[in-house]
Amino acid sequence: MAMAAVLVVLGARLYEACAVYDSSLLLPADGDASTDAGPPAPCLHVQPPGHPDGGATAGGTLQVVAAFKTIDIGLTADASAPRPSFGYDLDGVCTCPGPPSCVQVHGDGAPTTCDDDAGGNTGIDNTDIDLFRALPVAASVGTAQIDDGLQSGQYSLLLVIDGYNGMANDDKVTVSYYVSNGVNRTADGGIPTPTFTGGDLWTIDPDSLQDKPQDPASIPSCAHNPQCGSVFSDEAAYVSNYVVVARFNQLTVAFGDRSFLGGATMALSTAVIVGQLQPVPLQQGGFGYDLVGGTIAGRWPTKALLQTLATIPDSLDDGGFLCGHGNLYYEIIKATVCGAADISQNQANDNTNAACDAVSVGMTFTAGPAQLGAVLAVPPAPAGCADGVVPFTDNCP
Repeated sequence: MAMAAVLVVLGARLYEACAVYDSSLLLPADGDASTDAGPPAPCLHVQPPGHPDGGATAGGTLQVVAAFKTIDIGLTADASAPRPSFGYDLDGVCTCPGPPSCVQVHGDGAPTTCDDDAGGNTGIDNTDIDLFRALPVAASVGTAQIDDGLQSGQYSLLLVIDGYNGMANDDKVTVSYYVSNGVNRTADGGIPTPTFTGGDLWTIDPDSLQDKPQDPASIPSCAHNPQCGSVFSDEAAYVSNYVVVARFNQLTVAFGDRSFLGGATMALSTAVIVGQLQPVPLQQGGFGYDLVGGTIAGRWPTKALLQTLATIPDSLDDGGFLCGHGNLYYEIIKATVCGAADISQNQANDNTNAACDAVSVGMTFTAGPAQLGAVLAVPPAPAGCADGVVPFTDNCP
């Protein structure tokens, strides 16, 4: 019942979000409905910074390594509060008052899932925030649990910028991204608390590597190691006014297994990572870079989203997970996911009358100086509803 109440509020809020963009509903101050309120404001199409203007040099030698220390997925104690403006316009349209870029599948009378829930005309796509807010206990403890795992060294996400010239503008750098299973373990298996001042050695998950080793322990360090090429890499990234911009066809965002999200991961398509480089002193001397005001945006296919629910604990079922037909929360959340899908997982399908089969994603982060450590595999996160050795799978509708 509590979940149903949250979703009722969610539905009402989405309706209101669209209504504010409908100029036909706005009466002039004198109450004369026939008065022309004027054309709607133009869509701003909020995007990451573009390539730097002419004159930017490339071919630097600096390497920047940064580990995420905070992630904000837009949770709030008030599930009906407007979505914050995390993310970018991913599909090039302002949905509400304009039409969506794909065919949204809703029940009879359900409103369109709108962009830019906080108001305005940015076109920002970040419907994932609604879904996180609908999960059990998410609003009260979610972000704190995610950040606790990062700051205690249990897990992280790593960015490596290679070939940077150290200047405000660099027309070409290579950005690699890794999932980390935490800080390098001590001899007795302990996990040191990271300082984010450049001295921490962070492990690399084998699934982040182009050539996944049969024996992860055979790679004791990924620092400047060609064996550690990432499957998530952009060789055409750039820095514009100290803001790094990198784009990825695929990107996995993981939250460790200690938070309310269990072992859930976000398998994004057509993703972008943006962050401002800010010089900071290093523990060993010299300086490195924090990443501040960071953003991750992308498209989360509904099939991948539903599958990963099998790793999220069900707070009403001791030892159970949010998956399987007959599970109350799962059925409600599935209906919400399928109804909230607002974008195509394939960018080429935008504005082609294709069905919406993904949820737009926007989140923010900060990161601090780090070093690449050993390759470390960890046991897969506990999950439910597996059919023998086949992981749980489902799809909309």
